[in-house]
Amino acid sequence: MTALVGDARSTEARPWLVESGEHVDPTRVARSEALAYCGPDPADVAPFLMEPVSMNTDIAPHVLVSSASPPGGCVSPFRVLVVCTGNIYRSPLAECLLRHRLVEHRQVIHLGSAGTRAVTGVPMAAAVASFLLGRGVRPCGVGSRRLTKEMVESADLVLGAATEHREAAVRLSPVRALPRAFTFREFARLVRAEDAAGVVDPAARFVALVQGAAARRGAVSTRMGDVDVNDPLGAPPPRVHECLIQIEEIVERIAAPMQTG
Repeated sequence: MTALVGDARSTEARPWLVESGEHVDPTRVARSEALAYCGPDPADVAPFLMEPVSMNTDIAPHVLVSSASPPGGCVSPFRVLVVCTGNIYRSPLAECLLRHRLVEHRQVIHLGSAGTRAVTGVPMAAAVASFLLGRGVRPCGVGSRRLTKEMVESADLVLGAATEHREAAVRLSPVRALPRAFTFREFARLVRAEDAAGVVDPAARFVALVQGAAARRGAVSTRMGDVDVNDPLGAPPPRVHECLIQIEEIVERIAAPMQTG
């Protein structure tokens, strides 16, 4: 697979931080770079980029709870937090795809996403929204948000786009995150349906899958250079699309063991 643009760790790769010494509107940057993607008409995408969703403020921010949930909600929901750098490409795509894939478990599996260097409130990239619509998936979320210790400590599973995002979560809350934080690709390789054999309750099933993956981590060889999904920000449209396809495939491998049938 062709290498994507490396993870953005400099102001050159994050133009909303510094550009010619002046502040740049992050929304303008996200839209101008992302609209280069050849997908559905941007006019069809725009209404989804900042559309509000119903929120449960008792749960960590940005976590969607289905309006179909019973009064009082689930006593012990399983919370999945997806993390990347800017929270406009990789993590919102994985969040929306996972939510769509696990929609039958929406009452007990709660998903959210964040970025280690996110500028609060930036909508997901139009390339991501276009990709989701092309798959029949409704874009979700309320804009980017910065990763915090509280988010990590409320999560039962943290999925980082790259090693740096997994490590960022562990630094914020070592004891809580260490057995629960993985990269997308790492968790997809380690998770096994047999770890939850006979477990029907979806939240309990996810707990078993995470525990099994954590126990297997030291025994399964994973090359460090092969567990990251690189940042597509600034990449040409074909490479952006390649990255989105890669995430879609990873999400499918993560969601498949949740099926009990």
